[in-house]
Amino acid sequence: MPVTDTILLPELARNAVENVFATMLSIELEPLDAPIDESEQGGERVVGSIGFGGRATGIVHLYLSEIFAREITATMLGFPAEEVGGAEINDVIGELCNMIGGSLKSNLCDQGFSCQLSLPSVLRGKDFQLETPGLKAECSVEAGFRYQNHLLRTVVFLKEENHGG
Repeated sequence: MPVTDTILLPELARNAVENVFATMLSIELEPLDAPIDESEQGGERVVGSIGFGGRATGIVHLYLSEIFAREITATMLGFPAEEVGGAEINDVIGELCNMIGGSLKSNLCDQGFSCQLSLPSVLRGKDFQLETPGLKAECSVEAGFRYQNHLLRTVVFLKEENHGG
């Protein structure tokens, strides 16, 4: 039975994001009913990504504005936002990806879909589109969140690898 038929991926993904933000940042995210259109996240954007491979293979993307990423970084490091630089933003967004990916990995492994996490990566810029070849929309789940006037878009791609012998 495919991994996407066995687990409740939307619930696992949403819970992982909400729990990490609540625990690490004391931020209570408000889940949105509809996905966030990328055009709503204009201006400088930050995308953190972390992959996982094994019996369950996939990737988690976190999309947020540079302003929100800076505020999150300042909160996590205890710095004033104006003192936060690009390297600190990359480190904190990468660490959030590690924690969210780790939560998903733990849940997948608990359900028999062993996997390992990759190193996180962070992409920053203004006008770009991120694609994940090899992972299709039908094995993905997207969730949007709001915190004050900020939006957070998450996309999780997941498929089961057949490593038959």
